[in-house]
Amino acid sequence: FQEAEWSEGVKIKEIAKDKVYGLVYTDDHGQMTDVECVFTVYGAISKKDLPPLKTSVKQLDAGRLRFLRQWIRLDGLGTEHFKDAVEAAASVCELFDRAFEEGALEKWKETLTGNKDKLLDMSSKLVTHVDKANGQCHIPFDSSANPSGVMESIIQKGFIHTEDNVVQYSEGKGGLDGKRRYEKIGPQAFRIGDLVVAQLSFKVIVLKEGKTKKSRMIVVL
Repeated sequence: FQEAEWSEGVKIKEIAKDKVYGLVYTDDHGQMTDVECVFTVYGAISKKDLPPLKTSVKQLDAGRLRFLRQWIRLDGLGTEHFKDAVEAAASVCELFDRAFEEGALEKWKETLTGNKDKLLDMSSKLVTHVDKANGQCHIPFDSSANPSGVMESIIQKGFIHTEDNVVQYSEGKGGLDGKRRYEKIGPQAFRIGDLVVAQLSFKVIVLKEGKTKKSRMIVVL
């Protein structure tokens, strides 16, 4: 987000079935690649809903499994970097808006605190229905996010855990040589108030409400 010209060399591309659009980089000839744009933002966790699940998967039907997410809300603590990031997210929505008919894309709005401070919500689906997986294979859940192993039972309900559902969690530590290294940790290690560096992307999904179609931008963790 820090680069003012982030939108140069970026185009909108349909990246999944059922009209899911994302931002991808272009090559030296201006042609779209399959490399999705990833942004970095710094903030403090103010809310979260991360694995492991507090509800047994066996008790969930397909309708609820479809919407299972890992989710965090970041607070920029008043920093200019974070304010710029939120403004950039709004400009991403404006970029997407030009790809649809006027009024088809809902206007994206950041979350606000009671003091009008801006927050940024981001999430990622925990599982994907096999019909929407675009040929991706099942990736076993990490034991830290699935200590009981029960999440693997989603396969019996027509869902899989794909590369798109994987979120990497790590902790940065300074070495004796002064270089910062990142070690893999489980999502259960994070707490409200932790200062984090999050990588995110933007997607537009097309929703059906009766006979009406509406598009919405989501921030993906």
